[in-house]
Amino acid sequence: MEDKVVLITGASRGMGKSYAIACARDAPAVAVDHLANAGAANEVVETIEANGGSAFAVKANIAGQTEVDHMAERVIDRFGRVDVFVGNAGILFKAPVMEHSERLFDDVLAVNVKGNFLCAQRVAQNMIPRGSGKIVFCGTPEDQVGADLCFATSELDRATGQALIVDGEFTAIQMRHDVGEGSDRS
Repeated sequence: MEDKVVLITGASRGMGKSYAIACARDAPAVAVDHLANAGAANEVVETIEANGGSAFAVKANIAGQTEVDHMAERVIDRFGRVDVFVGNAGILFKAPVMEHSERLFDDVLAVNVKGNFLCAQRVAQNMIPRGSGKIVFCGTPEDQVGADLCFATSELDRATGQALIVDGEFTAIQMRHDVGEGSDRS
C-alpha cells in the first residue's frame, strides 16, 4: 500500500481503529472517520502520527449523502485522492429479533447498507477516472454487515460493472474500469 491514501469509516475504535493503525504502517496517509467520538478519533490520529504516518480525523454520518460527500471532499482536499476505501462503519445490535424496533432496523439499513453504498459510490467517482482504487467492506462474523453488504455490493456491481470479490471475512469490490484508447465503455 505504499503511496496510497486510505479512508476508513468507523475508525475511532474497535476494528476500524486497528485497521487505521495497521494501514498507516504502509500507507502515507490515513483518514480516520468517526460519527460522534472526536476524542477517540484524534487519539488514533496521534498514534498514527507518533509512528511517522500522516492522518486526520473526519466526522461523518455515512447514512446521508451530504455528509458522505463532505467527508470525501475533505479527504481529497487534504490528500489529493482516495486510493483505498475501507467501509468499516456499521451498527451491530446484539439482541433477539423480537427486541428490534422498526426504528433500529431503519438505522441498521441506513448505515450498514445505504451508507456503505453511498461511500463506495462517492469514492469510486475519484478512483475510476484514475483507473485504480480498492473498496473493502469489513464485518465481524457475528454481525450482519456482510449479509447487508452482499445486497449493496451486488447492486453496486450491477450499476458500475465492477467485480465483486469475496476473500475470507472481507467483501471487496476491486475497481476495474476500462480507461484510455480502445475502451468499449463510455
